[in-house]
Amino acid sequence: MLARTGALFAATLLAGASVVRSTTSHAPMQAEPNDQRAPAGHLVNGELRVELDVVDVTWSPSGPKGPAIPGAAFSERGKGAQLPGPLLRMQAGTPVRITVRNTFAKSVQLHGLSDRARGDTAVKGTPAFMAQAPVVLAPGEERELRFTPTSAVTSFYYGTFAPDSGQAAQPGPESDLVGALVVDPAGSSPPADERILVITIGLGLNINGLNWPNTERLQYITGDSVHWRVINTSGEYHPMHLHGFYFTMDRHGDAQTETVIKAPRLLEVTEGMRPFSSMRISWQAARAGNWLFHCHLLVHSQGGGGPDTTESGMVMDHSMSGLIMGITVASRVAAVITAPTNARRIDVWTGTRAGVFGDSVGYGFVMQRGATPPAADSIVVPGSPLVLTRGEMTRIVVHN
Repeated sequence: MLARTGALFAATLLAGASVVRSTTSHAPMQAEPNDQRAPAGHLVNGELRVELDVVDVTWSPSGPKGPAIPGAAFSERGKGAQLPGPLLRMQAGTPVRITVRNTFAKSVQLHGLSDRARGDTAVKGTPAFMAQAPVVLAPGEERELRFTPTSAVTSFYYGTFAPDSGQAAQPGPESDLVGALVVDPAGSSPPADERILVITIGLGLNINGLNWPNTERLQYITGDSVHWRVINTSGEYHPMHLHGFYFTMDRHGDAQTETVIKAPRLLEVTEGMRPFSSMRISWQAARAGNWLFHCHLLVHSQGGGGPDTTESGMVMDHSMSGLIMGITVASRVAAVITAPTNARRIDVWTGTRAGVFGDSVGYGFVMQRGATPPAADSIVVPGSPLVLTRGEMTRIVVHN
């Protein structure tokens, strides 16, 4: 089911593109990925004012060389369309005035452009604001919405097209017709280097509008303190895993409220994000190298590069795609890396053999013994144990 959900959303979006059209005669905009660095709008006499349009777009979640997909997006008026939509960010207590115009020939239902303090009853597993009656914009209609956020939260807003007669309403955002809404505590400033990562679903799973290997490469220097807000708008469960480092959970939320994690905070490498949840995490870039942040569900981070057929006829796709971001940590001091001349060397080879688990292929790591590499169909499950000696320099070479 998990593997099919993204395809179902994409099919719905593509099917709807032939029916739901803009009321204008302009060609669709080319939507750009939103790196969540620049909040929308401007302050006027202490009030945040934002003008948004719901517009017809094409977008390329797989990068400029990927297919251009028709869809809908939020656009800050006078600027280009973004996927996810423009970042709405303000301090608690700041009055907000948002003007939204629907340029489509079908009604749009808006959710989440409101204060999160309302305690409406929510459907189990979804934040309360998603259960509130939406603001409905008729074709071509423009409406002004006002609210004053009262508490800090990491959340999102979204739109759906009104369902046709006899159809069920869509639970959650209409593909990537969604944007981040962040409320900071009154009188505070977020860390200057804080990043916001928005998980969306639309022709697959994306982070800030793109999927691997087209997602942004995050750059840090050893010693940097890293602060992230991660918002899961996709309606699916994602165990998000960080390579190379432990992180601490600072706050977690359900897009309606946030809970501050009190000391002592546990060190983690993976946090399971429920549908429509958020988390604020921090970690120290202690070691130089190339690392990944990704969903640990295989179906959310694999596929898209073309299948391979094994000897047993099984079709496998080992390429990486979907919810993955690359991280590069550079050293503050230039390092000269030399291979140790007196190190003990261990060679480890990958092995593959058909029919190990019924009709399924078996994979394993095999340690080389002697001067000759093991045969290609040699496997050990679990892999060969590597027995090391404390204090002895060891060099492990892995052959794929």
